[in-house]
Amino acid sequence: NFSQLADWNRCQWLKSVNFSQSRWRDRTLFADNKFNDYTSFKNATFEKVVAFRTSQFKGILDFQDVKLLDQVDFSDAVFTENGSLNIPGLAFDSDRAKILGDRGIIGGAISLPSLEGNDTVLRNLIKNFRRQEQIPDANKVEYKMQELRLRQIGDRLKDVSPERIFLLGWFGDLLRWMFLNLLLLLSGYGTQFNLLLGNGLIAIAYFGFLFWLIDRWRKVIPKPVLPTKADMVYMLSLIHISEPTRPY
Repeated sequence: NFSQLADWNRCQWLKSVNFSQSRWRDRTLFADNKFNDYTSFKNATFEKVVAFRTSQFKGILDFQDVKLLDQVDFSDAVFTENGSLNIPGLAFDSDRAKILGDRGIIGGAISLPSLEGNDTVLRNLIKNFRRQEQIPDANKVEYKMQELRLRQIGDRLKDVSPERIFLLGWFGDLLRWMFLNLLLLLSGYGTQFNLLLGNGLIAIAYFGFLFWLIDRWRKVIPKPVLPTKADMVYMLSLIHISEPTRPY
């Protein structure tokens, strides 16, 4: 229990850190820290502001079942390739509770092992970033949510017994799995505007070509109106031109 200001500024933690089940009643300062390994705050409670500004995380920062009553600040924090903010069971226990971080970065650092039991956590995070007008971070959390849902549905499909194959109960999960896969592949679940716009242009071009072809073939009796070779080449070239380069 830390009942007064806890000042850990400019510290370097060489090995794993365990603050599990701790309670912080006043401000907590971890600014300009270097965490070189796994850092656990499991079941911790933060009653006041927590600052991890300009800190570096080379391992997992575990916020599992953490209770927030005020804001946690990750401004200018760096999460390396192996670093992430693990948040299963994270609870926003007051109206002041929020997570702050750099726009477009903090959302990508968040991780969850599964969707089960974490729907509310993810929805609270999406609201948290949207209220701060950090739409890219809200979109990244939304994307993670749908990835976890896709994995959850895939696990259910793997567990379908041979007896259920001939029933229609699992067919809805299969359609949903295919639809989510398509959304994530073609538009990043709406998070990649260039990809979404590009696929829209392709769809418009293909449907335009299809309707043009039907229109030319529709007069079969008494005499069909068939497209010439030049017409075909021209229309197919329009489809090819409209195809965008997929972003990586």
